[in-house]
Amino acid sequence: MKRFAAALLALMILMTCLSALAEGETETDAPAYPLDSLTVGNTTRLDGRFFTEMWGNATSDYDVRQLLHGCSLAEWDGVESMFVLNPQVVTGSAVTEDEQGNKTYHLALSHALYYSDGSRITAADYAFTLLLTVSPVIAELGGTPMHRDHILGCSEFAAGTSPVLAGVRMPNEFSLDITLSAAYLPFFYELGLLEVIPSPIQVIAPGVKVQDDGDGVYLTNADAAVTEPQFTAENLARTLLDDPENGRFGYISHPTVVSGPYTLAGFDGTTAEFDLNPFYKGNRSGVTPSIAHITYTLADNATMMEDLRAGKFGLLNKVTRADSVTAGLELAQTGHWRMSNYARSGLSLLNFCCERPIPASQAVRQAVAYCLDKENLTRAYVGDNGVTVDAWYGMGQWMVQVLSGTMDYPVIDPGEGASAALRKAYDAMIAEWESLSMANIRSYGLDLGRAKALLAGDGWTLNRQGQPYREGEDDVRCKDVDGTIVPLELVLAYPDGNAIADAMQEHLIPGAAEAGIQITLQPMAMSELLDQLYRRTDRTVDLVYVATNFEVLYDPAVHFSLDEEGRPVWSYTGLADDMLCQIADEMRHTEPTDYLTYVKRWLAFQERFAELQPAIPIYSNIYFDFYTDLLQNYEITSNVSFSTAIVPAWLGEAAEDTIEE
Repeated sequence: MKRFAAALLALMILMTCLSALAEGETETDAPAYPLDSLTVGNTTRLDGRFFTEMWGNATSDYDVRQLLHGCSLAEWDGVESMFVLNPQVVTGSAVTEDEQGNKTYHLALSHALYYSDGSRITAADYAFTLLLTVSPVIAELGGTPMHRDHILGCSEFAAGTSPVLAGVRMPNEFSLDITLSAAYLPFFYELGLLEVIPSPIQVIAPGVKVQDDGDGVYLTNADAAVTEPQFTAENLARTLLDDPENGRFGYISHPTVVSGPYTLAGFDGTTAEFDLNPFYKGNRSGVTPSIAHITYTLADNATMMEDLRAGKFGLLNKVTRADSVTAGLELAQTGHWRMSNYARSGLSLLNFCCERPIPASQAVRQAVAYCLDKENLTRAYVGDNGVTVDAWYGMGQWMVQVLSGTMDYPVIDPGEGASAALRKAYDAMIAEWESLSMANIRSYGLDLGRAKALLAGDGWTLNRQGQPYREGEDDVRCKDVDGTIVPLELVLAYPDGNAIADAMQEHLIPGAAEAGIQITLQPMAMSELLDQLYRRTDRTVDLVYVATNFEVLYDPAVHFSLDEEGRPVWSYTGLADDMLCQIADEMRHTEPTDYLTYVKRWLAFQERFAELQPAIPIYSNIYFDFYTDLLQNYEITSNVSFSTAIVPAWLGEAAEDTIEE
């Protein structure tokens, strides 16, 4: 078995052992937890982007959005590993296809959907979400408009060349038609393209309405007597953005009218408070939450287990650091706390800013990767609860688990009574799956010899005086660039207060220095760091440390856009590469049921990514949740996030098993 597969299998075994270990009970006193409220702690600070990811997508903010915004047309089914229409929202559906190959989903919507203020949710609220999120005014407000080019006519509407969004129609108040462009089809996660929530137009854009005159939806003034357009960046700034000097907080950070299981009761910049939404119809299974109040706040790795023991927290979510996990496992054996663990669908990485002069060199990027002691950094930060990774994947993704042998191949066994032809076809398919391997993904471990050779081959052979570089004597390698001596100096930004800085100081900086690279660590507030990562400002650093979790609709192609020269550029990294973009495009254009072809293309993407190294993947890991034993039915392992797992959960003593005579 290949290295990654063996490591992942070992971790899965470890998870099972840890679960069993945590069940051992040594009685101890437990705090008196209230049964109507739950305080949740997470080590990732809230950034306050609670409306959409258009202004940032920190993992804690994502969890908050799942609490506040619901009623999506389609949702991820974690058990089946596929997208499905939400039966609480879509009461009927049909699909048609025109002569050009455009596919239209005709959706009948429930008449029983309401926002938290009691106002009705209609087709116009979903159409408004689509119109708003692709509008160019989002960029004027400092956000990044969403990529919805899969909807027919969306690129023309977003560019301002068409006044209507042709691929969205409202036949009546509770009917919505969404047409997927033939150019976007086939699409592997096709139903995921219908993952759309409603947005309250009366709150976000008062004085505006959605209109459909037969050619598609568009935004217009609600009052025809008003001549000045009401849907403007200036008006949206007043409803969406914060203005602390005037005591005003916008819908991005303080959404008042929402469609999810909870409403926002307060947010002070660190702690968010939530109350039940009395108008919430229920999740996909029709379940409504029972925990009346939730507090979501920052937890400190150094003290959070003692805080859990003392009753300050009822749930600690996404615990990662090795010492915290160890303390939590000890606590889980005392009888009043529980533990759940689950593989992370994401990774920790160093993102290069490839549009900057020095990181633009592939040799430099590869050399820096060879200077990083990934194995020991991973062990120092997450202990035995993580594995090093070499490309754009996480150990919790189904593709990784299938290839590593921890998940069955997505092939239906025809059974013992099947014909010889069916059995032969099945065996051939299994053989083809077994031939796939992650072994060809280039791996970067600590190898200073390779790093030095790459740099010398790339022309970094001088010192600051322009003389030949002397290893062990000169402080940094330099290069003659058009007559200017350029030192190999890089700035690495990381979240202020994050302990990863200590790990980098020990496991990256010394190796880089020995290879002739000077790396300066620069702490940044998370909001500033995200601005650098998402290129919302001119980038002043060369690398950005970030931990990211993938959405279940894994589509790297969405991150590519054309630069002024027409080259496809991966937005986060600034890397332009035709082949990487082409592979990503082929991956998304896989037929929805063709798992084998999708995984083959996924592998090709990972191999090209590892070769180019636009970012240095470091590790993926197991997440641990620790919580009071009063929290019942909290099934985090089969949910996307704590905020979806908390809906069917409840607080109280577990019911005693009954025995019938």
